[in-house]
Amino acid sequence: MGKTCSICNSDKDVVLQDSVLNRYGCNKCHHSFTVVTEEQRTRYTDDYYETHANWFNHPNYRLFDFIHSQVISRIRKDGLKLIDVGCGTGDFLKYLRKKDPSLDLYGIDLRPNSYPGIAFVRGDILRENIGMKLDAVTSLAAIEHVDDINLFIENIKELLAPGGILVIMTDNTGGVFYSAARLLKKMGIKAPYEGLYELAHLHHFTNTSLRKLLECHGLEVISRKNHNYPLRAINYPSCGTLMRVAYMCGAGALFAFPSRFGILQTVVCRKKKDG
Repeated sequence: MGKTCSICNSDKDVVLQDSVLNRYGCNKCHHSFTVVTEEQRTRYTDDYYETHANWFNHPNYRLFDFIHSQVISRIRKDGLKLIDVGCGTGDFLKYLRKKDPSLDLYGIDLRPNSYPGIAFVRGDILRENIGMKLDAVTSLAAIEHVDDINLFIENIKELLAPGGILVIMTDNTGGVFYSAARLLKKMGIKAPYEGLYELAHLHHFTNTSLRKLLECHGLEVISRKNHNYPLRAINYPSCGTLMRVAYMCGAGALFAFPSRFGILQTVVCRKKKDG
């Protein structure tokens, strides 16, 4: 049975790119996605946070600072209301709480959270009705885990007040990391590829496909930047010492590329006042 692209709705341009991972790609908008069974679907238990410990133990404070500056420079008001969707352990919100106590902060995630001065909701943005309008919505490394990305964006849009700002960060599959991983896989070295295309990631965005998704929902893209995360935040595969050193050297070399080739992308967009 043919697959339909979630972004451009094409069913003629979607091809199977990886039969093992069941990953498909759209030749029209360059988006790719992985189809998983219910049994394969990743459960975000404590084990998930343990296997991704480096990522969670080394927050990207440079990115946090960039997002804060983007939001406050575009929405100048006291008591600015911001929610982080898919907030995980809440590191970004905790950073904001310390940096700018004037912000009215909220977070929603499947896991429970608690922190002074932040209102957390335990729930699923695809099903939860927050019941408020906010000045800004952020979502960092969450959309790639979501099956229905159109409902995800539409529900986020509903949270935004007219003129509100959305900042969304996800992987950049058009960057050198993904290109290198695909090349290494062809050479028989599969670990980097399997790490980047892990089954927890259902959608794999290029700059083009993410922009198209946002614009299809009536959001105005203001800016986009490609970038990396802290080198020490990489979760390396289980392997011997020599192989681990090789992975670290390879990652360091790729991180030395200009940021426009980075492994991540962050997009800032605005909900139109008549949207």
